[in-house]
Amino acid sequence: MLIYCENQIGLCLSATKQYFWEIKSRSL
Repeated sequence: MLIYCENQIGLCLSATKQYFWEIKSRSL
């Protein structure tokens, strides 16, 4: 995933943000 992020910065940020919200939702 890190390699993919290096190639697609914008998509990486989107994926990271989505991942963050998924973790936060599970915490709730």
